[in-house]
Amino acid sequence: MYYVIQVQASKEDRMIEEIKRHITKDFLIDIFSPLYVQRKKIKGQWVDCEKPAFPGYIFIETENIKEVFRELYYVEGFAKLLGRESNSENFLPLSKSESKMVEVLYGKQNDHTLGVNQIQLEQGMKIRVLKGQLFGLEGLIKKINLHKRNVTITFPFGGKAIEATVGIDIVDKID
Repeated sequence: MYYVIQVQASKEDRMIEEIKRHITKDFLIDIFSPLYVQRKKIKGQWVDCEKPAFPGYIFIETENIKEVFRELYYVEGFAKLLGRESNSENFLPLSKSESKMVEVLYGKQNDHTLGVNQIQLEQGMKIRVLKGQLFGLEGLIKKINLHKRNVTITFPFGGKAIEATVGIDIVDKID
């Protein structure tokens, strides 16, 4: 099951290393900070840059969240574990549909990185994904920024709709 840990933004990698040092390996299945690849034009050349998909958040996969939480308490810089029910020790994992979305977009098979998606622009700024993790998920796309070569997707997460940025490569434009 996936759980989400809130940490200080831009400190995700450092916190992952701290958590790995403090938590017994038997309790951790996986821990990561999802990334996305953004294309930038630098000195006339397109360069791929990795950026945090959810700044300030780390995802942890475990079957024993109570033990993980006890050990997280001693990690310096730990902010909070999201999904805690009031003052109890019951933590709510991501739902099955949210976990599936995390697997599709940021899964282990992709090194927890949402790569650049190849798209085709059709009349009226309609997008068709030709290649990438968004293939078949065009309905998630809410905004298009052709200048920055990215799209904004919206999907349900933690009981509310969240936005994430996805890098794109425009393959063809159809008029």
